[in-house]
Amino acid sequence: MHKPVILIPASYNADQPPDKFHFNKAYIVAIEKAGGFPIGVMRPDESAVDEIFDTIDGLYLMGGNDIDPKEYGEEDKSCILCEPERDATEQLLIKKAMERNMPIFAICRGFQVLNVALGGSLYQDVLKDMPGAQMHSFHRDAENQPLPRNLLAHDVSINPNTALHMLSQKTQMGVNSLHHQGIKKLGERLIVSATAPDGLIEAIEIKDYPFGVAVEWHPEELHDDASHKLFSAFIEASRKYHETKNRN
Repeated sequence: MHKPVILIPASYNADQPPDKFHFNKAYIVAIEKAGGFPIGVMRPDESAVDEIFDTIDGLYLMGGNDIDPKEYGEEDKSCILCEPERDATEQLLIKKAMERNMPIFAICRGFQVLNVALGGSLYQDVLKDMPGAQMHSFHRDAENQPLPRNLLAHDVSINPNTALHMLSQKTQMGVNSLHHQGIKKLGERLIVSATAPDGLIEAIEIKDYPFGVAVEWHPEELHDDASHKLFSAFIEASRKYHETKNRN
């Protein structure tokens, strides 16, 4: 059986020398366990993207640094380590994927960049900017010690008649939380599939699209049934895309 080829644009860090492109291992392992074949891309020229897309079956957007607020018409007030080149690359890849109805699965920063690519905006700092917001950044404890990345920080309420509800078979589930930004204005063509107790949007889907799912939490770090089903559904959708692409 064909292993769907999943394109993953790399993270980038310049805060600690040397500068580096990288992929957190958990993202890769989750794709492989679900039956996909992950391949990485750095910052391709637009002229190369169509050729790349001829060889892949799904687009997977990882977490990482903040999106430059200029992408949604704001000045930088609270962002950390923006990288405009990554913003441009990922928005281009989203555009190209959607032109082909290619499956898209996006996590954390990927969730946010999908929203921005479709005309939405972000809270640059949820605690500062969103009335009634709760803590969402559980990287470290009060003593500045690292917290487990699979720590269940809060529940999310899952909306009925969504892909997330169909896959999880849940109306509520516990999730980890490793972000300080979040969706303010929802992008076009998107629907909300889950929210946090404070009302912050936690999952979105592309309306009337074969598979376009994005979550603010990190299912690659969790090992529950619902998380596995998210990855399995993405890979199965990518397999179907591959079969359809090769019949046309």
